[in-house]
Amino acid sequence: MKIHRTISTACRYLTLLLFAQLASAVELNNAVGIQHQTIFNDSYRPLDITIWYPTSAEKEATLTADNAAFQGTLAAKNAPLKVGNYPLILLSHGYRGHWRNLNWLADLLVKKGYLIAAVDHPGTSTFNHDADIAAQWWERPKDISRTLDWLQHSVWSSYINSEQVSAIGHSLGGWTVMLLAGASVDAHAMRTFYNKHPNPRIESVANEMKLDNPEPMLAGLEDSRINKIVSLDLGLAHSFSVASLKQILPSVMVLGAGIDIGDLPVDIESGFIARSLELPTNRYKIYPKATHFSFMQLCKANAYELLEAEEQGDGIVCLDGEGVTREQLHDEIFQDISHFLTSEE
Repeated sequence: MKIHRTISTACRYLTLLLFAQLASAVELNNAVGIQHQTIFNDSYRPLDITIWYPTSAEKEATLTADNAAFQGTLAAKNAPLKVGNYPLILLSHGYRGHWRNLNWLADLLVKKGYLIAAVDHPGTSTFNHDADIAAQWWERPKDISRTLDWLQHSVWSSYINSEQVSAIGHSLGGWTVMLLAGASVDAHAMRTFYNKHPNPRIESVANEMKLDNPEPMLAGLEDSRINKIVSLDLGLAHSFSVASLKQILPSVMVLGAGIDIGDLPVDIESGFIARSLELPTNRYKIYPKATHFSFMQLCKANAYELLEAEEQGDGIVCLDGEGVTREQLHDEIFQDISHFLTSEE
């Protein structure tokens, strides 16, 4: 009996060791690398970009995009890229946002086998806010196209599946990726709508970007290399001409927040886009318990109080609907996006 117990204990030990090794292998295979760099340094508009990618290197991962208020994710900085040919996703942040806002989504997508690149848009980012630069609104979609140009002519090019390029944007980033899809700005239509349906928050952004007095470049910002678009609770939807929305060719998924924070009613903004699109491959979904900020990174336990102490009203970015956690919302959002990106329609 004693020998039997010894053998049984040894078997259990070996089984646990095997499971540990398998878990380690899975973790290694799903490891995420990250790089930050500035491209087009010598141009009129240098761009700070962040790239997430699969890596199999045994390099220690550290928390990235983590601070006192927001949870980060694990990534190995400057780890070598795992050999492969990956679908590419380009990310666009919201008004006064930055690459960290969709860090959670980038992390999950890399673990599914994607290569992700995000740009901090000059003039409308957290750390580079300038009204004169923001007024050059057409540069936002061009930032994404220029990032794609650079990737396709760099060491990354051989790892990118150029037949599978998508763009995802949140808030003003959602507006930006719609321009990449082929939407064009119609200043008269925008003014007519918001005169009848005033929205001070959206109009203040429109005024800063000078959408009432746009440059002659009202069209031609689409990028035919991008074949799928995901818009996350966008604003300024009525700055687009309906005619241009009806002619969009890439497949589009429009996701909206069901809880209005006071300036982005989903039916008026995301719903307008969804109703205007004509392709049968388009998708539209509302998350009833999500707010506009539910699409951003996870908040830590004391984040609301911390942000309110710094600036009253800022804590709203950590509020979601009752009876649901942001992590649960992220899981549903990710599953919907993943299904859309992999569908062959």
